[in-house]
Amino acid sequence: MKRYVQTGYGMKGKIGLERYRIAVLIFLLLLILMAFGPSLGPKPIWAEASYTISISVDPSSGEVGDSFKVTATVRISGLSSGTAYVVLKTVAPDGSYSYYASSARDVAPFRQWGPEDMPVSMTYSWTVIAEKEGIYASTIEITIDGDARGGFLKDSKSATFKAYSSSSSTSGSVNVSVYPSSVQKGESVSISVTTTGFLPPNPRIYTYVYPPGSSTPAATYSGTGTFTYLVPSDGVVGTWKVSSLVKDERGNIVASNSDVFSVISDSPPSSNSQQSSVPEIWISVDPNPADIGDVVTVTIGFWFSFDEYYPPNPVQIKIGDSEWMNVAYKHQFTPTSSGALTIWVKGYFDRKSLPGSGFGRWMTNSTTLFVRNIVALILEYPKKVHVGDMISITARLMCNGKELQNKPVKVFVDEGEFLIHSSQSIVVKAERPGTIDVSALFEGDQEYSPAKNGGGLIEVWTKPLLKLTIGAKG
Repeated sequence: MKRYVQTGYGMKGKIGLERYRIAVLIFLLLLILMAFGPSLGPKPIWAEASYTISISVDPSSGEVGDSFKVTATVRISGLSSGTAYVVLKTVAPDGSYSYYASSARDVAPFRQWGPEDMPVSMTYSWTVIAEKEGIYASTIEITIDGDARGGFLKDSKSATFKAYSSSSSTSGSVNVSVYPSSVQKGESVSISVTTTGFLPPNPRIYTYVYPPGSSTPAATYSGTGTFTYLVPSDGVVGTWKVSSLVKDERGNIVASNSDVFSVISDSPPSSNSQQSSVPEIWISVDPNPADIGDVVTVTIGFWFSFDEYYPPNPVQIKIGDSEWMNVAYKHQFTPTSSGALTIWVKGYFDRKSLPGSGFGRWMTNSTTLFVRNIVALILEYPKKVHVGDMISITARLMCNGKELQNKPVKVFVDEGEFLIHSSQSIVVKAERPGTIDVSALFEGDQEYSPAKNGGGLIEVWTKPLLKLTIGAKG
């Protein structure tokens, strides 16, 4: 017969051993959590909301005058404290806003999102007309205040639209010619206008006849063909300009060309007259004022008695301190320094009665080209403020190390525009948390070139709440 010896290790012993093992495992697990808790356990202090933002433009390029659609999307989840909002904007090539909106006040939900709004999924769209050539930058910017690492998060994404000048999309041209090149008062000239190459759909072609020194046309013609212009009997003596333009459907100039003709006196001196008319010569520059690096066109005009003189030959110009040079009736150059630049012109009008004898006339004239000084526009503003703070924004214009005074500067604060003078400041109040966009523009004048400052963002934070407890006297 087998005998069973009862030891102290029975059913109760097995249960106790299992409990012991479980206790050891729990203890070890607690040790692991204590060692690696910040990376494995819950993170109530550093918990971050998750979000995605996206933006696109359609189309991505086009001509000046075209429109493009911007679509922006934001999704937010897991926001357990604090607030969030987005700013939507399109910035034009000159730094101004083509569109600006904030979900906190301008578009839905017209307030900041909070934990009770989670999850958030919003899509916004807006349309912009490209009125200027260059890059249009569209941006969606998200701000989360509170439920983010460090208490504040800001992120953004952008998409661009490139606007081309309509003239760059056409290879066509317009040509205008005038015959004869010289007439008397009361006589006619024939104006021929033709086009070649590819022009935009439904082009509009205009030809203008300008008297000397006038910006108001004496006659206007439409289309191509041959036109006859009768110089009035009291017409101005001198060089007349005929200019042809091609415009597209939006009124943009896509091609141009010009020619000139001379109107001389309708009553030339008789053979026995002792009085002779004196030739004239003059000079014009375009653009004026100009900036360093611009291509400046010098145009020479003249008047003379057709029966008494030949056209001027040679014609010479002198730019600043340079040497005299022979030129045709047009000359181009690029200024390399700023300041007032005197440009001289002189021409020799030989007499028809004594050609080549040296009895002609040298006639001179001059004009002044203003080459503008390059300036830097400095914008001073704080980078971070709190709600309720007064923000001072100062614009300064600097030229060659000196500060310019009393020059008009446009300061842009969000969608607002303020006109101040250089070295002046504007003061605005931070009304709500988020960001404030700041930029500035100086449009330039005859002496100083344009300048702009893209500025940046001012972060507006909520003021921390301070709880004060006064202890009892010890």
